[in-house]
Amino acid sequence: MTLTAADDVVKSNRVDGNKIAVFGGSHGGFLTTHLIAMFGVSDIPDWCFCESGFEFKHKSLADENVLKDAWKKSPLQYVDQVKTPIIVMLGCGDRRVPPKQGEEYYKALKARDVKCRLIAYEGNCHPIIKVDSEADAFVNMMDWFTQNLDIPVTDI
Repeated sequence: MTLTAADDVVKSNRVDGNKIAVFGGSHGGFLTTHLIAMFGVSDIPDWCFCESGFEFKHKSLADENVLKDAWKKSPLQYVDQVKTPIIVMLGCGDRRVPPKQGEEYYKALKARDVKCRLIAYEGNCHPIIKVDSEADAFVNMMDWFTQNLDIPVTDI
């Protein structure tokens, strides 16, 4: 659905199709990057099972079949195809989407020479909402977009 919406905007000729940025937090980030294997370390394991197409019961475990299927839905399996510059922002105390997932994705991209940056915000949980952290995140996001989309700051 996100790709369809982006395609429609490009087709409308309202934007330059070579200068598109997509970002998302929480589920939007999940949809954008499909962060890997949240089973067992998330504070919402039922959501993880349901998103992967499995029924959740409190006795559910991420067995071989669940993990194999989760891998098929993980962005990490496609890391060799990534060429797009990416900035990853994490709340260090996040229990919903553990920071380790973003760190692993970042390391995999870095090892493949994909332009990427990782910023971790201490004292933030799932949402990056401390005033100083949120301000820093938006400044860094705009800086990233202007650098990687070659947009003059005066156009923003």
